[in-house]
Amino acid sequence: GHFRGEEEMQEYIEIIARNAEFLKTVSSQTFYLTYVERMTEPLSLDWVSLSWLYAGLLHLNRFAFRKRNIEFVLSGDMTLELFIDRNLMLNGLQMIVDNAIKFSDDNKRIWFRVDPILGGDIIIEVEDEGSGIAPDEIPFIWELNFRGRSSIEKRLIGTGIGLNVARRIV
Repeated sequence: GHFRGEEEMQEYIEIIARNAEFLKTVSSQTFYLTYVERMTEPLSLDWVSLSWLYAGLLHLNRFAFRKRNIEFVLSGDMTLELFIDRNLMLNGLQMIVDNAIKFSDDNKRIWFRVDPILGGDIIIEVEDEGSGIAPDEIPFIWELNFRGRSSIEKRLIGTGIGLNVARRIV
């Protein structure tokens, strides 16, 4: 009926899919922003292995990794454990990995690195092979509602909420 052909129908399906993805991102990030700002419920703290976090991130992003042929590379001692709220930390790291995926080209790598440091602390790094952040924008990436020029120019789906929330969580 209402479409001039298969190509036009496919175009509308892609528009609907992009809008659905945007709404999912907005609702999820807004939920976590509100949760982190209010923190009315106590954290559910438990010992969580870094291998569990890595596996969770791999599972959450498996379709994006497969579709874009992105390799999620693990580096470091995954037997280390953190005393954290597992779901909150997983979601905070997910926002960072999602950002890395968004700004990576196809057929690239994203690294999940873990390094213990003195005093029992652990550094978790997510590194991608994307185009990078403009030097003049680096001081602002953690600010609420900040979106860099490249995300606007590339018309990438985003809210400017994710990294702000991730910083508060992680």
